[in-house]
Amino acid sequence: MKIVIPSSGKTIDSMMDERFGRAGFFLIYDTDTDEYQFLENTWLGQQHGVGVRTSSVIAEKGVSVAIVPHIGPKAGDILRESGIDVRTSEIKPLKQIIEELKNG
Repeated sequence: MKIVIPSSGKTIDSMMDERFGRAGFFLIYDTDTDEYQFLENTWLGQQHGVGVRTSSVIAEKGVSVAIVPHIGPKAGDILRESGIDVRTSEIKPLKQIIEELKNG
């Protein structure tokens, strides 16, 4: 299963970003293979619709779950309509979130 987490940086030691649409990066972690990749958010310079654009791209990546501290209503709707389970979490290091996923 692929999981997306908004990230403040592009390493596994980065913190979860407090924003979804305006996060600098997104970690996509595959629980089946234990592999991950980072996507850079190229829409940060846009004034409007960043969360919507970001959600659309994330939906195309085969993600099943989004773990976020907060997400706007439009971005959340796009993810949910794409079949992505949106879960909230307190802000933590990405490495800690992954360990928690592994440990159930």
